[in-house]
Amino acid sequence: MKKSVILIAFSIIFVILSASILYGHSIKNHDKIYENIYIEDINVQNLTKQEALELLKEEYKYEDINLVYEDKLWQIKLDDINFKHDIKKAVEDAYSIGRSGNYFKDLKKIMSLRQGSIHVINIYREYNDEKIYEVLESIENELNKEPKDATISIVNGNINVTQHEIGYVVDVDNLKEAIFNELEKRKEFEDIKIPMIEKEPKFKYEYLRKIDTLLGEYTTQFNASVPGRTENIRLSSQRTSGIVLNPGEEFSFNKATGKRGLTEGFKLAPVIVNGELQEGIGGGVCQVSSTMFNAAIYSGLTITDRRNHSIPSSYVDLGRDATVAYGSIDFKFKNNYNNPIYIYNFVSGNKITSRIYGSREDKKQISIVSQVVQTIPKQVQVKNDPTLEVGKEIIQDQGRDGYRVETYRVYPDGKRELVSRSFYPAKTMIVVRGTKPVKPVQQPQQKPQEKPKQEEKPKQEQKPQEKPVEEKPVEEKPVEEKPQEDTQQGDSQKTE
Repeated sequence: MKKSVILIAFSIIFVILSASILYGHSIKNHDKIYENIYIEDINVQNLTKQEALELLKEEYKYEDINLVYEDKLWQIKLDDINFKHDIKKAVEDAYSIGRSGNYFKDLKKIMSLRQGSIHVINIYREYNDEKIYEVLESIENELNKEPKDATISIVNGNINVTQHEIGYVVDVDNLKEAIFNELEKRKEFEDIKIPMIEKEPKFKYEYLRKIDTLLGEYTTQFNASVPGRTENIRLSSQRTSGIVLNPGEEFSFNKATGKRGLTEGFKLAPVIVNGELQEGIGGGVCQVSSTMFNAAIYSGLTITDRRNHSIPSSYVDLGRDATVAYGSIDFKFKNNYNNPIYIYNFVSGNKITSRIYGSREDKKQISIVSQVVQTIPKQVQVKNDPTLEVGKEIIQDQGRDGYRVETYRVYPDGKRELVSRSFYPAKTMIVVRGTKPVKPVQQPQQKPQEKPKQEEKPKQEQKPQEKPVEEKPVEEKPVEEKPQEDTQQGDSQKTE
């Protein structure tokens, strides 16, 4: 009995398997693409490979891509960008569905397709991105219009502001996306409208018109006969001028001038090094920063970085100088107003002037007071010099007193605002004192004067008496008396 049941079961299984094999063979054994297979959005079911290929050629008719802006046209030629689309491979991929060689796996896939499952094949496309970017760059060069800032200038003391211009630039990111979408998804290319972005200028006319008055100014004098120093003042004045400072922005002197070397046009002139004047590059630049420091104080601006010289300056009072050294010491101030300010420096003759313009609502009547809070007397150092005679002294260095100074900004209501503290160290006075002994001067001994000997008159011989002869008077010739020379010399004067 059991053997009969087992035999019947095996028979049934055999029949089912045989039927399945025969059915599967029947549905697999044809040369057409199976049901519900698509190449992108085109249904290629029940088509031979050749039929599917011809259908795709009809559907995908690629031409050049047109990029349009107003009345201008640019073309992306498919050959130029090496565009390729492999529809033949897409047909082969579609035909291979259900024909992997694994009988049961293929049978399962075919049955799934017949029951409504969809399989989509994408067409492989290839193109050269760099070639597309070259086309876009040429479009940008032709269409891009950079915005034009409003400008401000000072002419004969008047504030002039020019109009701004809005700019337009190609929206490259969106344009690239549109081109790639066209290449990847379209059967037929459509014209692409070039998207543009409006670009605002940094400074608009209405904004700069807020600068309508002089907030503060300051002028210092220099010796224009020193060419190197004069050129340094002119150059640094020029490079720190014509600057618009927005609310909250900070001005940096070193940033404005840039590196100050010979290659940048700066000259050799006296500079202060370790409290001593030496020849160096950029001498005179500190007079510009000091002049601007005073203009900024008068304008009511916040001083954020300032250091005084080690030696008091001749062109400003104590506490009102600002030294700079590129890379280490800077002079900075911040626009603490809600309106823009404009920095304008100029050199005229032997004067450097710094002016700061701003809004009338920010103008204040400010005065500056520098107060010496401590005077530090200079010390005196005496050096002995064995080569200098005793009793003689030479001042080798005059030295100078030192000072501690506080600088205040004073408002009309009497309010005093501390702007800065300055320290000028004292310099020792050096006196050279002689220690060489002085030898006594020996007076020469005078010999006693001998009395002049009187000449003896010759004795007259006595002649025998003769007859007296009458003598004629002898005429004496007058002797010309020479005047004596004056041996005393008068005082001589030297005219320089």
